[in-house]
Amino acid sequence: MSIVDLPLTLISSLLYPEKEIISTVSLKANKEKEYPNSPSGMPGVQTLMPVMLNHVNDGKLSLNQLINLVCENPIKIFGIKNKGFIKEGYDADFTIVDMNKTIEIRNENIESKCGWSPFHGYKFKGS
Repeated sequence: MSIVDLPLTLISSLLYPEKEIISTVSLKANKEKEYPNSPSGMPGVQTLMPVMLNHVNDGKLSLNQLINLVCENPIKIFGIKNKGFIKEGYDADFTIVDMNKTIEIRNENIESKCGWSPFHGYKFKGS
């Protein structure tokens, strides 16, 4: 099954450090909780595009489908004005990618406060 077979409307990532989500309980205590009592989620802001561009390179979705899922559809769904498209009068938010560049995701390169990635050691084509 490829990602295009799923009924997806958008793909996003949320940067919201655990420290800010749970301020009444110590960070260490939360990390020691076992599932399902542990806080859910994983870091992904920094890895979303390399992972998804790798899927484009693997033929699991087209570049246009990726643009729809991460740029255009969220803007439409949330009614955000003047963003998400390259049009006159819109904010010029661009991401420059190299579809041929291969990167290896390493925990020591993760900028998030958590300092780890579930993709540690994986290589992705597209960055």
